[in-house]
Amino acid sequence: MLLKSVIVLLIYYFWLHFHAGKCQLLQCIFQTENADKALKYRLYRHLPAYEKIIRNLVSFYYEKYILLLVFSQGI
Repeated sequence: MLLKSVIVLLIYYFWLHFHAGKCQLLQCIFQTENADKALKYRLYRHLPAYEKIIRNLVSFYYEKYILLLVFSQGI
């Protein structure tokens, strides 16, 4: 169950990373074509904060998973 959670978080993290890059590209297009469309980019300003939260969650679950493996094997 824990491994599935980590995998889902990793997939979501990489999706956010890709989406943030796509939004930066769209920002350039919107700024050159139409100033009103550039306002749409402001909806995505929160992505770096979400990315940091996801990164922290993944590292937290990974550390917990490693500790669980260590204690379950009795090392």
